[in-house]
Amino acid sequence: MTKLDAEEDARAENRQLIAMIAALREALEDARAENSAARRDLRSEVEGELVELRSTVGALREALEQSRAAERAAVERAVASSADEISQLKATVQALRDRIEGLGQDHREEVQRLNARAHAEAAQLQAAARALRDELEHAKLRAEAQRQDALAKANEEIRDLRATCQILRDQLDVVRGGAR
Repeated sequence: MTKLDAEEDARAENRQLIAMIAALREALEDARAENSAARRDLRSEVEGELVELRSTVGALREALEQSRAAERAAVERAVASSADEISQLKATVQALRDRIEGLGQDHREEVQRLNARAHAEAAQLQAAARALRDELEHAKLRAEAQRQDALAKANEEIRDLRATCQILRDQLDVVRGGAR
């Protein structure tokens, strides 16, 4: 393998590693963009549900106020019937509050899960990028060592050839001097 072949192989390997790092960076950016989009989608969904829940709570409050007004008027007619209706409305309100709290907790847990997954993926991609950088650095060092070794061998061969040439010149001079 010639020096040029070794250098070309090193360049090719270097280009491959650079392309791989670029692809990994792009994948990391894509993962970050997907995470950001997922957060926005989740936030939008949660906000939409909160608006609906607020509307429902407002409607329930309005219904509660109406039922209280009806209750006051009905107290004179049927105290027992009104008490039962009030307890049903309270149970409904409590169930809705419990559901709202449960939905909020579910959404918080989902956001935390998505964040944890995105962080884990980002950490994996960063570790892979670090490993590739290390591998690239080692490849550069190996290529440089091979280049230095090839240069040293070439210099040694040149020295040997010069010494051989000098010996041949000396012998030629001796032969020429003896022929005179």
